Amino acid sequence: MNQSNELNTGQPTPQPDASEQAVLAAKQTPEFILSHEGELHGVDTPEHRELVRRITACVHACDGISTAELEAGIIADMRKVIAEVLPVLQAQQAAQKKAG
Repeated sequence: MNQSNELNTGQPTPQPDASEQAVLAAKQTPEFILSHEGELHGVDTPEHRELVRRITACVHACDGISTAELEAGIIADMRKVIAEVLPVLQAQQAAQKKAG
């Protein structure tokens, strides 16, 4: 290991070299394949299952939206519009309940 970044003790803190950093990065990369049916193949961990669940939810939520639209940021655009319109609709609904 390379030595750098001294702590308050004055002793050098061991730092991983490039090859050790590559091994650490590889250990943090999910090691699984998700089938078209949503089945998990590979290392089965709670974290991977949660990631598969999230991916599946995103795919279903984005049904009908093209990849190009997703890459262009349509979801962020839609969230912005909803955030701007929702208070207006809620105020209208409150006014209708009050009047009626």
